Amino acid sequence: MLLFFDISGGELLVILVVAFLVFGPRRMPEIARHIGKGMNDLKKVTSDITREFRDGTADIRKEISQETTRIAAEGRKLKEEILSGPSDIGTAASEILSTPTPDDADAPPEATGSQAAAEDGTRESTEPDSAGQPLK
Repeated sequence: MLLFFDISGGELLVILVVAFLVFGPRRMPEIARHIGKGMNDLKKVTSDITREFRDGTADIRKEISQETTRIAAEGRKLKEEILSGPSDIGTAASEILSTPTPDDADAPPEATGSQAAAEDGTRESTEPDSAGQPLK
């Protein structure tokens, strides 16, 4: 406790000698009792404050603990879903790819060679253009 006041042994000895000279040998025990009681009261007050603080924050600590537990449980659940997910995704993807969709029936047929060439801008048709000249 003396470290709290930052008093070394030599300083304490000087204080006791001065107190002995000022108060005399008869009053020293009485003064020591008062100092002891004061230190004891100070210790009780600090422990009461500490207890009040702990009691006041108990609800908050309980809520934090519950939320931490809940978040950890959700994390474990998400991890399990992720680890078990690829087999489910692969199965679902293969089912989707193997099933024909209604849009496949409505899709236009693949372009033939002459149609592809016409789309490229090179026409092989001998039909006349607007001027009546055959196209090359």
